[in-house]
Amino acid sequence: MQIHIRLILIGFFSIISFFSFAQNKTYFIDSLSYEQYLKNDIKGLHKTKKIAKKNDISFYYLDMRLGIIEYQHKNYEQALIHFKKAYKRYNYDVNLQMYIYYCYLYTGRTVSSELFANQHPKVLKIVNPKKNNFANSFKQIIVDGGTTFNNQENKDFLNGGIYAENTLQKENYFGELFIKNRLSKRINLYNQFSYIQTNALGVVQSNIEAEHTSNYTNTNLQYVIGLDYTFNKSYTLMATAGYYRESSQSATAKYETTNAKYIYIDNKSQYDSFFGNISLSKKLPYTNIFIRAGVSNFFGEINYLGEGAVKVFPWGNPYYYLNSSFTYMNNNKKNKYVIREDIGIRLHKAVDFGINCSYGDHQKLMTNSGFVVNNTVDNIKLKASAFFIFNIKNIQLIPQYSYIQSNGSYMYMPTTTEIKIEKTKYNNHQILLQCIINL
Repeated sequence: MQIHIRLILIGFFSIISFFSFAQNKTYFIDSLSYEQYLKNDIKGLHKTKKIAKKNDISFYYLDMRLGIIEYQHKNYEQALIHFKKAYKRYNYDVNLQMYIYYCYLYTGRTVSSELFANQHPKVLKIVNPKKNNFANSFKQIIVDGGTTFNNQENKDFLNGGIYAENTLQKENYFGELFIKNRLSKRINLYNQFSYIQTNALGVVQSNIEAEHTSNYTNTNLQYVIGLDYTFNKSYTLMATAGYYRESSQSATAKYETTNAKYIYIDNKSQYDSFFGNISLSKKLPYTNIFIRAGVSNFFGEINYLGEGAVKVFPWGNPYYYLNSSFTYMNNNKKNKYVIREDIGIRLHKAVDFGINCSYGDHQKLMTNSGFVVNNTVDNIKLKASAFFIFNIKNIQLIPQYSYIQSNGSYMYMPTTTEIKIEKTKYNNHQILLQCIINL
């Protein structure tokens, strides 16, 4: 009997000691994490989190401190993970609800943020969304313009032959207007108008007459309309359609045997092209996945396109990112591809910086879901860009420089019975200034 009592007492005091020891560990984690939180010691708090996890310790205030300190360091994805854990334990804290709302917002989950606010009246009252009418539907306006110039020079294309003709693509000027409207919590409407003026120099050379040149100015117009819908779990389906009117001119000549001279001709052409794209994107923690399919009839030829892209946000905020994409095209039954890399970093709270580079056959390439069209006469082989983003309240000013390597061609006759197509390479330099107004 005494042995049984001893065993019971030993078990009882062992249980008390165990819970006392567990409480002491929890108290230690609580005190240490609070001290680190006050000192804004994010590294120390991360170590404390590992200790707590190893000892199977987790409580509301630990999750809150981890979430707040990650939020203060703009690691919104990681902050959201901790806030969601705290929310499961206690979901009546308005401050916690606000943190979750803004984490959704700052990680690009606009629909999720609005749906979350609708479920929490106090949050909805604080964020005070604008009434849904036509004037308030305008969410973003983008205006940009720029010029492209190159090092193409008129030179001797004859190379000792009898005839050559070439059309040198010179500088161009362009401007765009982009408007985004929010039709509902899940639906956005996009409209874009583009104007492009291109200049060219037509050159005809022969061994019997002086060189003939013609200056050309062509006007190209583009209109794109797009619509997207965001489903639950951050899936977004987008469709775009566009019209592109391209004008071009080139120089040639016809030899008149009766007068033994050339008659110079300016060839004019205009293409009314249409194109469409459909894409699906998915927002994951730290990652966006994007796939797209498109079709067009640029230059009167049917072209198909498929693209896949992965965008990674290593610190869980939109200021640091790495994007990789691969685009496959079938242009008039010819297989082509373009690969692209983008990198973005934050230099200062008011200044971001980014670079991107793409390589491949860009002719007839549609990017940015069809809002950017590389419908150039000469094929772009390489494009590398660098830009700054200056953040001024709700306005962003973006100056950008691009280096572009293009491939051209010209017709060359070394003899009266032989015709050759010679390849050329030249470099373009593009300067663009963009203004984004977020409403």
